Amino acid sequence: MTLNQIIAKVKGFATQHAQLNTFFYGDPLKLLNKNADPVVYPAMVLYLADGITIKRSTRQTVFPFQVYILDLVNTAQNSEENYTDLESDLMLITQDICAMATNESKKNNDFIFEGDVICKILEEQFDSLAICVNFPMPIGTMYSANNCQVPLTD
Repeated sequence: MTLNQIIAKVKGFATQHAQLNTFFYGDPLKLLNKNADPVVYPAMVLYLADGITIKRSTRQTVFPFQVYILDLVNTAQNSEENYTDLESDLMLITQDICAMATNESKKNNDFIFEGDVICKILEEQFDSLAICVNFPMPIGTMYSANNCQVPLTD
């Protein structure tokens, strides 16, 4: 699989999930600081972190994605009251996304997602108060280590 195909597959997870309204690929700060188009929450951000690994021994390329599932804190009321509800909802969405990736990994030998996921809960003050669950989602893909995929000339 190519990087574009992996991104499209993960975007499919987000668009299939009934609770997610926005998918964004890139730096989550760019989404949070967007002035042009308002973000419809809850939102999912897929970010490719540094450290792409090419494992020659297993013929895998592993992309170290980070996922951010974001929602807005209700500031019209006492915002502390809905933190726990939001954290609970965001964790359920996180579990669903991980389950979708695991199922895809079982069906597709070229989409490798395995191991445990350790989540962080973050809150940020931008134009609006957002709460977020962040987790690593390394996705591997197989490649043929004996063949060059770029056409070569003599």
